[in-house]
Amino acid sequence: MKRFGFILIIVCGIFVGCQSKSSNVYDFQDYKDYSFIDDYIEDKQVVLLGESSHWTQDFTEVGVDLVRYLHEHHDFSILALETSKAELEYFTENLEPLNRNQDFEYAVLESWVNDEMASLAQYASDTGGFEMKGLDWIPVSSHPNEGILQHIISEMNEIDPDLGNQFALAESTFTKHIPRLYFEVLSIDHNYIDELLESYQLITETEYFSQLDSTIQTFIDDRIYVLKRVLNEDYLADYKINDDFQDIYSRRGLGMLHELENIMDEHPHEKVIIWAHNGHIQKEFSQINNIDTNLADIFQETPLVFGSLVDRELDLETYYIGMYFNEGELVSQGDVERKEEEGFLEYELSLYNYDRLFVDLHSKSWAEELRIAHDDGVYQYEMVPSEQYDGLIYIDTVTSH
Repeated sequence: MKRFGFILIIVCGIFVGCQSKSSNVYDFQDYKDYSFIDDYIEDKQVVLLGESSHWTQDFTEVGVDLVRYLHEHHDFSILALETSKAELEYFTENLEPLNRNQDFEYAVLESWVNDEMASLAQYASDTGGFEMKGLDWIPVSSHPNEGILQHIISEMNEIDPDLGNQFALAESTFTKHIPRLYFEVLSIDHNYIDELLESYQLITETEYFSQLDSTIQTFIDDRIYVLKRVLNEDYLADYKINDDFQDIYSRRGLGMLHELENIMDEHPHEKVIIWAHNGHIQKEFSQINNIDTNLADIFQETPLVFGSLVDRELDLETYYIGMYFNEGELVSQGDVERKEEEGFLEYELSLYNYDRLFVDLHSKSWAEELRIAHDDGVYQYEMVPSEQYDGLIYIDTVTSH
């Protein structure tokens, strides 16, 4: 009888495992084997990984592990992050003179300044054939006298103190004003932008510019590109724009699209992972209904969204993954209550009874129906999951960084 029971347990275990695979739902709570994703991304050139909040330790841990798996097992060689291109590129190109731990906080979004993401930067430095790049044009830091920017200023001062002062003044204006355009939803004063552009161009016209390290020249060229193109009055001339938020959000989405195009042009045969907020990587943003009044107010007019532009305008084989959680604690929101209402996406995912899971949406009938999902754990919006993503990662309970 004991022998029969043992065999029965083995058979049931095998059956459960097969059933999990056949239903395209995978539990990965107790191990870091991401092979369940192999069949879904083996022929994809770009994987887009989104997260419903930037502030969860768990999303960062899973994202870092998944990125390393995709590099080591599927030859994905570029990670493009929703963070400033100029700062991250300068950091990765100057790891030796910079303080890797201290200066990393000036290279990426504040929410990604943690041990896991820093270890990924170290991994990229130590591992051949893997790079981290920034997709965004909004500067990381508003403190031009610290970190990376201070390093650039010091290098300039060795050549010409006036040049360093010129750069410090331009950066002080850029890093304080440009984020305000986005986060405070200000109208763009194009005369002011032109004046700021001129301050950087004057640096490039000095006799000393050619003596600067090439990475500093590239940093300044990136600032000029943002001011001259992305914030140019005619950048959105081909689109109908009706309010300030639609304008600045569209510039961000289109700017990230153009940066991805630059990456693909430079590396046409490479595989790319994109890691950003869910709100930047959804396929059909125009089909989302914002229930939360705050979201509804700012998204009265549908902007150009990066993920939707990628799906619509680029001829790439892609796989879109969104990350969601049910409850936990966030720096941005405090305690987030558990979601137990039918119709909530997070509740639907909790019914699988896994603490961490991945689900491919292509065979899920519930994924073809309207569900209410949550941004940052609290802000509600309605969508059809399969219209926005190919797969989802769900973490039941999260902790903050």
